[in-house]
Amino acid sequence: GWTWTGDNAFSGRVLTKTYLGEVTALTVTLPAGDTVLCHVPSRLEQQFGYQEATAVLVGWQAQDAHVLQE
Repeated sequence: GWTWTGDNAFSGRVLTKTYLGEVTALTVTLPAGDTVLCHVPSRLEQQFGYQEATAVLVGWQAQDAHVLQE
């Protein structure tokens, strides 16, 4: 199987999926109720076929993060 080895990883469930051409936007709900917007290359989305309510793992490398303050 596939194992994530990045700096950050959170389990969640797909809330919405929107095809945007080269990427597919997935809104993922985390266990605490927060949401994360993920852009996945559409070729991967087609390979894995994410659907609403699908359990997923969201992860990224720390150097790729951009933190915005409200």
